[in-house]
Amino acid sequence: MIFALLFVTATLFDGCGEEGKYSFFATLKADLVNPNVGDKVKFDNVITNNGSAYNMNTGIFIAKATGIYYFEFVANGPYHQDDHILHLALKKNTQTIGYVYIDHDRQYWRHGTTSAVVNLNVGDQVYVQVFAAYGQRVLGGSNHVISPASHSQFLGYLI
Repeated sequence: MIFALLFVTATLFDGCGEEGKYSFFATLKADLVNPNVGDKVKFDNVITNNGSAYNMNTGIFIAKATGIYYFEFVANGPYHQDDHILHLALKKNTQTIGYVYIDHDRQYWRHGTTSAVVNLNVGDQVYVQVFAAYGQRVLGGSNHVISPASHSQFLGYLI
């Protein structure tokens, strides 16, 4: 009986440890100036990329294991004297799962954060995409702070 219980327990938990295999944290090196609607944001300063599921050249995380994932996106934009809007969507494939906007501030930086817990299958994609844009729009990178900090970040991991 004890042997059977140990065997079942070992079998059930054999797949555990996948959590740490798929995690990433990336920031924006430089300001992203005047992106267009439909552009994917490419967070090009990859700090962590366990499992190599995040591609800094495309800005896309591609699930390599089925499971429940946590994603977070932080956006900051500097003030500007002209009218401007920058709306960013956190996407799972083509579905919007989070939303951040940086709009119309002439005196202060705008800050937004969104997060999501989602089920992913192998091959599902998660990324940040420009949803709406108008005027002089900037997504803040590391230009304004002491490195390696950044005003805008994207991260995710298998729970």
